[in-house]
Amino acid sequence: MKLLQLKSWIARLVIVSFFFLIKFPTPFYADNGNIDRLEGTDRYKTAAAISRKGWDISDYAVLARGDDFADALCAGPLAAKYNAPILMTEPNELNTATLDEMKRLGVKHLYKEITVKTLSDLPIRK
Repeated sequence: MKLLQLKSWIARLVIVSFFFLIKFPTPFYADNGNIDRLEGTDRYKTAAAISRKGWDISDYAVLARGDDFADALCAGPLAAKYNAPILMTEPNELNTATLDEMKRLGVKHLYKEITVKTLSDLPIRK
């Protein structure tokens, strides 16, 4: 009998808590602090701009295809593990914005999340 009363009491508590949660939600406010807008003329230059803002140097970088959001999404945990920027490239060529950013960072180890045979197969677009 006591178990049934306990279950009934818990159910009432859950219902009342749910009512107060819906009736009096916690307000969320946007941060009014300094917001830096990082942008480029395309997604590849935007990725390079994010890299410039977040890293002065980096031994590691993660290269992802810019035309397939899943590549960059999957690259997130790997980039976090090595504290590395995610740079984007086109599927069949390494664009100059990405190459210039890798040179600026001094990248020694490049992880790629792209579907090409080797990085040397990517021609450099000028």
